[in-house]
Amino acid sequence: MDHVLLACVGQRDLQQRRDSGMLEPLDKKTLRQKSEEIFHELDAWRERLACPMLMAALREMTEKYTGPGKGGEIQVVLLASDQEDVSHRHSDTIYCARILEKCLPFWTKKELDIAIRVKKVLELHHRPNRYDQMWEEIETWLDRARMTDDARFYVLLAGGTPAQNLGLLLAAVRRFGDCVDVLTVDEQATRATPLRVGRKLLRAFEEQKLAVALEHWDFNSARGVLSPESSAARCASAAVARLLFDFENSRDILEALQDRFNSPPEGWDMLLDETRALAHAARKDAGADSWGRLMREIYWNAWIKWQREEYADFLGRLWRLQEAALQTAVSWVVGIDLRDKHKSEKKFIEWVQGMPSLLSYLKDREAPDKEIRVQYNTMVFQYVLDWAVTEGSLQPDQLEKARRVRAAVHKLEPLRSLRNRSILAHDLEPVTRKRIRDSVQADPSGENGSEDPEAALFRWMEDLLEAWNAPAGSNPYAQYRELIRTLHQNG
Repeated sequence: MDHVLLACVGQRDLQQRRDSGMLEPLDKKTLRQKSEEIFHELDAWRERLACPMLMAALREMTEKYTGPGKGGEIQVVLLASDQEDVSHRHSDTIYCARILEKCLPFWTKKELDIAIRVKKVLELHHRPNRYDQMWEEIETWLDRARMTDDARFYVLLAGGTPAQNLGLLLAAVRRFGDCVDVLTVDEQATRATPLRVGRKLLRAFEEQKLAVALEHWDFNSARGVLSPESSAARCASAAVARLLFDFENSRDILEALQDRFNSPPEGWDMLLDETRALAHAARKDAGADSWGRLMREIYWNAWIKWQREEYADFLGRLWRLQEAALQTAVSWVVGIDLRDKHKSEKKFIEWVQGMPSLLSYLKDREAPDKEIRVQYNTMVFQYVLDWAVTEGSLQPDQLEKARRVRAAVHKLEPLRSLRNRSILAHDLEPVTRKRIRDSVQADPSGENGSEDPEAALFRWMEDLLEAWNAPAGSNPYAQYRELIRTLHQNG
């Protein structure tokens, strides 16, 4: 692993040795002019110059971080002022940096017996006392600079102006994250002092990014913000897997994570029990009573898609929920489990063909002028349910649920054509929140009065869950969100 020192060059970084042996910085009023003269006469000046603060930082790096056997190259990146405004250029440090670029490898070999390379000198053209400009300019430079991913970065907060140092700190932490260590040093010290400010700043950035990700129910982004092996990141991974209907993986993640707890956080047991039940329900040999648990999961999956403004995906889940509700309700009518098309299609068609009154009903609605062709599909299921509710050919305990499912399917019917015209089916029309809301017409005279279309939409989806006596209940992903926050705060 390479080790890269990032440092802004200030007036006191390059110093000259007087006859008395004392070091002193160059005069700030003539800094650019004098350092340029020295640069062009460097052979005569080399032994009379020193950089005590940079040497202290390199000594700390060498002895603490880059000792024998650790490998990697030690590199230095210097940032120096070279202002565009000529009225302020007298104090620029660009030639100080050029001198250091030439001399640092020689000095470190002589004093520390290490080989270093000055990788780059970055020229800062804006006013060095402008905080916002320094941050933006340094951030741009670090984004452009080709820095190896396999490196440790050390930010030296010593030379340079306060605005330059703050800009470098913020830009480096944003760019390199937890691969950054922060050092400080004064002119009298021989070793730099590590600071925790980088860790604290990174934590603050993480907190902000995590808050935004969780606010938008984006568990994948939340996971990317967190340390990969942290409990919070693992919990986010479990949420991602659950949203993908990968219930076994979600269960395995939570069970492995449970071993880390002396006392599981509040809500943990409920989530783990739910995920275990979902993993069982998703098995091919699970019974029909498991279907309601999976459909409730589709409801909350759709809810997440709506919150994240992924409206085409929302429609896809809504369609699946309607289809399953119709399959279940029609199963009551025909006495056949219709969930598996391969096992039930032939039996369903034979049953319908043996019901003259139903065939007549289907012909009136689907093909009045030609012979009816019975198919195993959602449209035929809807006609069969309409017929059964009209005829009253259901058990009393099923009839009311069938009516609610039927009413919800009819209310949601306009969304079927929107779905069919979208990328999910046969066309490329956009699916937007407005189009969905405009397609949903709540009944202003109904029991809910002048209901908002969005509220009506999710109420009808809950009515579909009546097919399995599976109320929507509380949002499981709200529990994931709170657990991730708790685990992150607890470290």
